[in-house]
Amino acid sequence: MTRHFGLAVSLAAVICVGCGDDDDGGGGGDGGSPDATVLTAALIPGGGASGGSISGTLHVFAIDEDTDAPLVGATVRVGNTLTGTTDGTGKASFTDASLTGKQTVLVTAPNYAAASWLGINAGNITIPLAPQSPLVVTPQLATVSGTITGWDTLAVPTAANHFLVAIVIPSSRRQLGDEIDIDQGMRNVTVGANTIPIGANTCVRAMFGASLVSDCNWTLKTEGGRQAHLAIIAEIDDKGTMTDADNTVEVKGYALRTGLDIAAGATVSNEALTQIAAGDVANAMASFSNVPSGLAQIQGFPTLQLGAEGQFALFFAALSPSAPSALIPRLAGPLGGAHYDLIAQAQATAMDERPKSLVWQRNVNIASTIAVSNWLPVATALTATPATRTFSHGGITGATVMGIDLTETATGSMEKPIWSILAFDGTTSVTLPTLTPDPLPAAGAKMKMKVTGIDLGSANLQDFKIDELQKTLVRLSEEDLEFTR
Repeated sequence: MTRHFGLAVSLAAVICVGCGDDDDGGGGGDGGSPDATVLTAALIPGGGASGGSISGTLHVFAIDEDTDAPLVGATVRVGNTLTGTTDGTGKASFTDASLTGKQTVLVTAPNYAAASWLGINAGNITIPLAPQSPLVVTPQLATVSGTITGWDTLAVPTAANHFLVAIVIPSSRRQLGDEIDIDQGMRNVTVGANTIPIGANTCVRAMFGASLVSDCNWTLKTEGGRQAHLAIIAEIDDKGTMTDADNTVEVKGYALRTGLDIAAGATVSNEALTQIAAGDVANAMASFSNVPSGLAQIQGFPTLQLGAEGQFALFFAALSPSAPSALIPRLAGPLGGAHYDLIAQAQATAMDERPKSLVWQRNVNIASTIAVSNWLPVATALTATPATRTFSHGGITGATVMGIDLTETATGSMEKPIWSILAFDGTTSVTLPTLTPDPLPAAGAKMKMKVTGIDLGSANLQDFKIDELQKTLVRLSEEDLEFTR
């Protein structure tokens, strides 16, 4: 799991942390005194802030970004003078007359990327640190097999190189950016005397020469828990080539099964997905304007929100300026209690990860054209001066929080997290202190600086949970700069 103010974060609205009883784990740092009775120290799972403005007392918790485990023995620096070490609860506490208003807080721990929060003004904060060897979680997957009712009655495409396919996907209950990549594997279907491989979670209905192939015996791997399963039925034109790059896809319909609760590791068979009636699908429409300069690759993804059963991002129904409509299920029948969000993304090209800008629109009315125009500009004037440890950017108008992430390009394309900086006060240039040991890599190392701008709408930066911020995330943009230290 990643908690970080970028696309891979769970960002959030105003959520009262709730203080509870003082945990008083024993005094804090070298420059502080035991907990003040006027401010409760409370670890915030996932990271965040509470407690109102800093007024003489500051509690800082350090946790592992992946597990929420408290980090014992982490070094906490507040401003230029106060230093402490986290205790057995992951906490360092400070009481000092100089602690008023916005502060710079730096947390370091062996084998973790350093983390700096600039201009934070909350008396109780929890800062997550990214492990430099991230936790690899292998979920216990369930295996589900089944079919789509009425598959063998669907019209067979007659045009050359056209195929009817259905791809079965599970809903996701994870936060944005926390997705896991489940390898669905392959299976073979019989074509005359031959076999052809297709995705295990795929159905196919097509003419191969004189042979009709109609196979919908899909197998799906999924995480356990409450969920729904959706089949996206589409006609594909592969142009008769061996590459997917020139394929065209037209969504024809959907099949659905809701109300599922599958145990992790279970094997389930004979699941039947019911086709959504033609009258219960409709075209969603979107318009796109005022996109930041240079971001010509634009798409909007309808996202079907099912509450406790998760969500479906309808990537095959992507909307764009050149294809502004796509077929999606209506909010009727088993989807009567659901709603749609739209996530729009603009980037330079389909292959370039950055620069990019994203817009979140929630509870959209799919019966009307969805207008997307409120894009967040991309940061400009990125500079990295490793000799003086100075990193800066030109700022982004409208951003609530700005982030600078420094990574080292390790073996292959892997990026090792080095230092994460969050500016809550509009700071656009930061000079990192010299530490022992130094988190920055040796001279000559290949590095990257990623600058992220986040618009959190009405979020209260003195009272928030990072895991909840996604609920009111409005806009986000990213740009990066590669350099050599």
